[in-house]
Amino acid sequence: MCQLIEAIKVENGKFCNIDYHINRMKLSSRRLYHRDCDFNLTSILIPDKYIEGLVKLRIVYNLSIISHTFENYSIKKIESLKIIRDDWINYDLKYEDRSEIINLYSKRANCDDIIIIKNGLVTDSSYSNLIFIKGNDYFTPDKPLLMGTKRQKLIDEGKIKTLSILEKDIKKFDFVLLINSMMDLDNCPIILTEQIYN
Repeated sequence: MCQLIEAIKVENGKFCNIDYHINRMKLSSRRLYHRDCDFNLTSILIPDKYIEGLVKLRIVYNLSIISHTFENYSIKKIESLKIIRDDWINYDLKYEDRSEIINLYSKRANCDDIIIIKNGLVTDSSYSNLIFIKGNDYFTPDKPLLMGTKRQKLIDEGKIKTLSILEKDIKKFDFVLLINSMMDLDNCPIILTEQIYN
């Protein structure tokens, strides 16, 4: 049976964005296994050594939670991105098997991370959703590989808008931000679009 993962931010002993994570887990299990599952994440106890600071809770699950681990988290320094094209990649659910993405990431050359282009459209980086900034406007690709929980929360709050972004349009923006469940608008990597390479 295929396994899925969920990565949840724990900040100073508090689970963040928990409703969005539970919702995605339920939708994913329903879609993949055709069953409704009840995931009670609040019953997971945080070990004392992870009560303070920024911590990642990693859950492996299918029809039920298989395992969970905690680890301290630090945000990577990302200053450059390489464009990688792949029209066949599929990561619409958060699978534990990330081999396709790891393979694309290995082609980044001297850059810190990648931007994956599928059928001419901008999707995601290797581990995060993208937000493009032009002036005071924030846009996220409307066809990401994975519908991230942080991305959805920011859309629901009206802080970002979805937009179909073609590869050729990348340099029309000033900056690109990398967000995921661990990284919000106030602590994520910010990259100048001139630091995005073919």
